[in-house]
Amino acid sequence: MIDLELLPDQALTWLLSIVAEKSPSEKRLLYQEIVKYSWQDETYEFMSERVGYALNTIKQEHAIAIWRMLSEHFETRITKKNLKVTIRTLYQQAASCTPNQAESKSSVSDRSNASQARDQPAFAAQTPFSDIGRIQSDDRFFNREEILEDIIYHLKSQWNIALVGEQKIGKSSLLLKICRAAPSQLNLDPDQVVYLNMELIHSETVLFQQLCKKIGVEPCRGYELLEATQGKKYIVCIDEVEKMKSPEKFSGDERGELRGLADGEDMPFTLITASRMPLEELFPDDAYSPSPFFNIFQTFQVTGFSEKTTTQFLKKRLENSPVQFTQSQIKSLFQESQGNPAKIQKLAHALYKNILLGEQ
Repeated sequence: MIDLELLPDQALTWLLSIVAEKSPSEKRLLYQEIVKYSWQDETYEFMSERVGYALNTIKQEHAIAIWRMLSEHFETRITKKNLKVTIRTLYQQAASCTPNQAESKSSVSDRSNASQARDQPAFAAQTPFSDIGRIQSDDRFFNREEILEDIIYHLKSQWNIALVGEQKIGKSSLLLKICRAAPSQLNLDPDQVVYLNMELIHSETVLFQQLCKKIGVEPCRGYELLEATQGKKYIVCIDEVEKMKSPEKFSGDERGELRGLADGEDMPFTLITASRMPLEELFPDDAYSPSPFFNIFQTFQVTGFSEKTTTQFLKKRLENSPVQFTQSQIKSLFQESQGNPAKIQKLAHALYKNILLGEQ
């Protein structure tokens, strides 16, 4: 059995996988954010500011729905107050189960047959490959040292940065890593580095409201925002920037205003965006004016792992593990995943489970 102390983040990762499975698709990301902040003992007021929803909506609607959903799933009362203690206990029980025991634990899984039980979070808790979505801690972040160093170099010269890469390639994880590294590398206070997730921002009004909250000024935009930030410097990281393409929610004026605040050494903002497409393709010129984002970004292509890096990643994750992959298995994982980090994790997770179950 794996020592649970070797997997400090796995109880939360396990919980988030259940939240993702059980939540309505349109609320999945929001529910995961609320659960993560609850795990960190943050207040509902703090969550309201971070995710851009009214306090009463967070507390009286979404939080109540989450605790009810989890209580029904685990067949025990889950609240914000007892979340961490209860989930850690359930996680330890799941991680110590044999496959047959895991199948019979209705508090962990409501599926009834052996083949379905093998896919349950009880087994996810036993693998080192259960990271879901954005990697938010340095001890789980892997590789990217070279591109990170290059980005920091460009940020020192106040270049705006565009991270571009396919879905699940690691753009958001890299963006969050930049947010953590930038204060010390660029001699900034932590509150001078702002992260905005456009999946949680549904209009340009909310965009500027959240931006102003995070930098500590009254809600404003345009010249008012320029005056409020005069003489100051901020790095503004905008994740999932594709969401700004929706004409029903964003007029395009917000992009022009962001350019005005970031185009020039004397401007207060340096922008870092993450998207699947290059910005010039995502926001092309029109018949009347060039794209506001044209020619002010240095583009960095975020690519998958090489075969060598994939091997290093897998071996690193398998340290102190009772399971080891053969070189042939590692080669197959790389070929099937094509070096995509999320696909590597998914395939490695399945292989690890099969080895534990004696199917490999």
